[in-house]
Amino acid sequence: MAADNQNVDGAYNETANQKADINDGYAVSVGYTTPAVLFGPIGVRLGYGHVDFQADAQSNEDIDSYDQYAAGVTWGTTSQGLYLAALYNVRSFDGNVATGGDYDVTGIGASVGYSFANGLTVRTGYNYKQLDTDVKDSSSIEAQVVPVYVNYQLSPAFNV
Repeated sequence: MAADNQNVDGAYNETANQKADINDGYAVSVGYTTPAVLFGPIGVRLGYGHVDFQADAQSNEDIDSYDQYAAGVTWGTTSQGLYLAALYNVRSFDGNVATGGDYDVTGIGASVGYSFANGLTVRTGYNYKQLDTDVKDSSSIEAQVVPVYVNYQLSPAFNV
């Protein structure tokens, strides 16, 4: 079912607010989590999604559709002990040749954390995103961030 003015992360359009008019789309995913191995379960996830954008005169979209692929793995739990995670994803946009053509947004992320029995949780990671266009002689756009998270749960109802 069509929906106008929807947020589309990675959408590269004139308004720069990542909003687009969606015509239709679908997604599928599959995952498996093992029993505990050493310090926790291992989880593997794979996913695919596709979206078609509206092509009517009012929408004036720079992109026709996109395909997204993602794969992730986790080891441990976020509730207690060591936790490790990694993610890789690619979103390929099929653009109108007149307004810039096709482009890909590729991202990787990794996280490591530890939750202590006293309620203290510490996590950090690394996130990287790169945008590549099919425009001749254009350079990639890259972004990186290293998040840090510290939480102390004093009681079930109070966090610092």
